[in-house]
Amino acid sequence: ATHLLTVSFLRDACGSVLKPGGILTVCTDNLDYGKWLMEAFASTELAKLFEDALHGSKTDQAGKAARKGSVCLRSEPPPQELCGACYTGEDGASYFQRLKSSEKGSRGQYEGRYFLCLRRRPSDQ
Repeated sequence: ATHLLTVSFLRDACGSVLKPGGILTVCTDNLDYGKWLMEAFASTELAKLFEDALHGSKTDQAGKAARKGSVCLRSEPPPQELCGACYTGEDGASYFQRLKSSEKGSRGQYEGRYFLCLRRRPSDQ
């Protein structure tokens, strides 16, 4: 299956629209997809544009599920004051999560989420 968030999309669309210092938070319920995205952001091409926004912060170590270079995939949501959105409780549930939890066939499935919280680097880096 083709991913919506391709390296070229992240570079050309997100990289050109997000101002230096701006935050991009990606949330997924698929660990493999989260790892793929982490690898993409850690690639030389995207590492020039983005850095892990939590690196060096007090929440840097919280919920690390995987790491590639300096980019971490986390199982705990980033703090709202950093990423600008609430990813906890009902406020943090997406339409698809609510739909999934309402389906009887989803019982017993892991309902966790994984997060990448990235900051757009200054243009001169």
